[in-house]
Amino acid sequence: MSVTADYSFFVKAVETVALGIDGVTNPDVEFSISGLQGRLTGSTTVPVTKSWKDQIQLSAGAATLDLTALANGNLPNVTFSGLKVQLVALFAAVLNTAAVVVDVGSSNGYYLFGDANGQVTIPAGGCAAFYCAEGLPDVGSGAKALAFSSSDVDSIIDVLLVAG
Repeated sequence: MSVTADYSFFVKAVETVALGIDGVTNPDVEFSISGLQGRLTGSTTVPVTKSWKDQIQLSAGAATLDLTALANGNLPNVTFSGLKVQLVALFAAVLNTAAVVVDVGSSNGYYLFGDANGQVTIPAGGCAAFYCAEGLPDVGSGAKALAFSSSDVDSIIDVLLVAG
């Protein structure tokens, strides 16, 4: 089995500036962040060898994800043991009534966002994507758990992880 992961991060905003000067066309000013795109495989400098996606429904406002035992529907379970998470995409359902917080698990936590203080809050209908470029620790018995929480007790969040 091989994995190819394509990624592209691009945001562009165009604002028309009202100058308030007669006879002068109001200019458009463009703001953008771009240029971070590429393709990862098992043989790239930032390697990827496994991927996993699922929709997680919180129970009583919480869920824990074990990166060493990822259920994969009718396919064999996936383990990221010995691998680093390289790409992350998170999408909170539009119908959630509150944000979903993604954090380090309380036991054997995995620092998906860099350190013990690293967490991200995804509002209902919101999304976040991260390219980690070999910057995270290897998944293992002491670093494997992600925690999800919300005041909406049955929130839903889609999670896509790519590791290598």
